[in-house]
Amino acid sequence: MFADADHFKRINDTWGHNAGDEVLRAFSASLKAQVRDHIDWVVRYGGEEFVIVLPETTLDRARALAERIRVVVESEPLTIDDRPIRLTASFGVAQYAPGEALADWIDRADKWLYLAKEQGRNRVCG
Repeated sequence: MFADADHFKRINDTWGHNAGDEVLRAFSASLKAQVRDHIDWVVRYGGEEFVIVLPETTLDRARALAERIRVVVESEPLTIDDRPIRLTASFGVAQYAPGEALADWIDRADKWLYLAKEQGRNRVCG
């Protein structure tokens, strides 16, 4: 699964890069709080994008998790320097196919993420 903090550049431009770093830490914590300890993993992929790997999870369950995370992120404003910052996130979900090249799997998840962004952001595709 790819997860992307929507309109992150606007946060940096409006609140500054220190606030942007705090937002990324809070976003990462929200992602990690929703996955299974010692089984799933969350890594920053670049910029404001994160990859979430969910071993032994069906595509339907991964989509449901992405939707649950999306709702949590949207409904819990972050507080940076006593200022509320609203954040939404977009998700692209793809299930690994046995024998598939890792790059192809990542590319599919990334394409689903870009579709979510093209369709208005703050949604799950895949």
